[in-house]
Amino acid sequence: MFGWAYQGSLPANISWVLFSQIVGLWWAGFIISNIVANVAFRMANNNSGIEELISYSRVEIVSNFLDIATAMLAIMMIRRASEMEEALYNNITTIHDEEGEHILGFVGEG
Repeated sequence: MFGWAYQGSLPANISWVLFSQIVGLWWAGFIISNIVANVAFRMANNNSGIEELISYSRVEIVSNFLDIATAMLAIMMIRRASEMEEALYNNITTIHDEEGEHILGFVGEG
């Protein structure tokens, strides 16, 4: 996403790699969850007996657990992004260019 902007300006305790991994896991969970939900929906429409309803119920339960896991990953992703934004904000300082004009930079620059 914005790795080029974050990588050089984040403090050591904030990891861009961890955020990227959470995003990747969230995308994988989102796609898998939607595929399983689609299968469950098709099974619900094509049931002809109690055995098919039991199978549908099992697939629907798996789909719901995947949705919960994906939602938890989304929460982790949002929290990590918020931490990264806060860390970047805390590292911003005012520095001056050669003409004395105020420009923004990061702590330790200038």
